[in-house]
Amino acid sequence: LKRSGNGVLLRVSAQNKANRKRWNPTYVLKAEMNQTKGTEFDSKVFGAQIINTMKIRKIDFSQVFELSRTTYAESSTDRGDTFALLALQASKQIGPRWAVMATADYTKNMSSDETAYSYNRFTLNAGLGYHF
Repeated sequence: LKRSGNGVLLRVSAQNKANRKRWNPTYVLKAEMNQTKGTEFDSKVFGAQIINTMKIRKIDFSQVFELSRTTYAESSTDRGDTFALLALQASKQIGPRWAVMATADYTKNMSSDETAYSYNRFTLNAGLGYHF
């Protein structure tokens, strides 16, 4: 179960900067290769993400959908995971450098090793941001 090793991440994105009212998508393709000393975390990830941004009054919103597939070719269980994420993010400027932020997301990980690695998770986050 050793996680130390090398990792390579490739991310390609295209963004629509038309500044439309409701539909301003960013499309992302990603590939990740991890070479760990142990075989259980030696993995390859291929995925896609769509991020839409819009402004309603003075609040910035982002909607995120991500789908990725992770394979663990050297794993003793021949494990493979499918990961799905749906998120809503909001931020509002409360001063020249400060913003209030909130995020709600739902994550589902479907694994071939269901008892150990499959899960559903809903999270809420709130924060305060400062722009330098």
